Amino acid sequence: MGKKASENFKVYQNENGPKISTVSRSVIEEDGKYFKDIDGSGKVSEVNDWRLPARKRAEAYVQTLSVKEKIAQLFISDWRMGKYPHVAAEKNEDGTGGPVLDESGTLDEAEFHGKTIFGEQHLPGTSTLIKEWFSRHLILRANPPAEDLTDFLNQLQKVAEECEHFIPGDPAEADYAVLMVSPSSGAYFSATPGFLELDICDGKVVHDVDDEGRPKAETHSETTLAEAGRIAGIAEAVHRNQGKVIINVNFTLAWQLGNVEPCADALTAGFNTYQPALLDVIFGRFAPTGKLPFTLPKNDDVLKVDENGVCISPNDVPGYDKDKYMPDEMKDENGKAYAYRDAAGNYYEMDFGLRYDE
Repeated sequence: MGKKASENFKVYQNENGPKISTVSRSVIEEDGKYFKDIDGSGKVSEVNDWRLPARKRAEAYVQTLSVKEKIAQLFISDWRMGKYPHVAAEKNEDGTGGPVLDESGTLDEAEFHGKTIFGEQHLPGTSTLIKEWFSRHLILRANPPAEDLTDFLNQLQKVAEECEHFIPGDPAEADYAVLMVSPSSGAYFSATPGFLELDICDGKVVHDVDDEGRPKAETHSETTLAEAGRIAGIAEAVHRNQGKVIINVNFTLAWQLGNVEPCADALTAGFNTYQPALLDVIFGRFAPTGKLPFTLPKNDDVLKVDENGVCISPNDVPGYDKDKYMPDEMKDENGKAYAYRDAAGNYYEMDFGLRYDE
């Protein structure tokens, strides 16, 4: 079995600039700075010079792409990993069949034939999808351990870097990152051991609750978004490259935003919204007009429950009216305590929503 791309992964740190990561693509060093040879020119150009504005770099890069490469960026495909292939793992008696893996054992190279609601589907192996179909947008239908996922992503990067035109997939090289955050709390058919968690978190330790709604000494962990901590890491990498982070949160509940909003340069709200509609707003094709239908709580302090099971913010009072009943010592200079407030001073209360000219 050949080497995994993870074993050849290299990172070059620019002083006061972005990290440049590569598996096999060459890196240009000039005047003490590192640039990834994205366009294969072998020199610092408008395409790979991270000091230039994002729009200028994108416009220059589009000029180098073929029509087929451009069209491929409009499509997204369900995909699979080598360790979790669609093709049955069992071989036939004559030794044929079974999954077809790349030399690293990471990518699934088997062709896939199947039926969907849209008709017959035929997809190539992973390397063909990237090198010949120029696909760069995949939905991974697996929930692998972090190590397996890292190997898979690094192997994808290696294959992409072998193409004539490398289309970046590393947040550290992105000018913009769009994150779709869809938390989930509770269960349909079973009670949770504690209160319904509204924090966007992963592995948060909270108290169990007894039958009377009072906190117990015993604890358990709550996860409303797997790997929620990656949001801050991605944002840091993009911001280091002078990029921008746009985050959409799917508000099935009145989520706490303390672990998300500070990472975003722009924040949008969805309510199980059709994704193309969200992207129309994010990319400026349609101006946002919506307003929040509820008030978002600031943090755990405004939701805490005492030893008698009494919440500091009355449960029978809607969010937009809770400030009337909050302790004075919790209120700010504007007499508000309950709603989340961002660094610009906006309160995320019912009916809040900015426009492009604000």
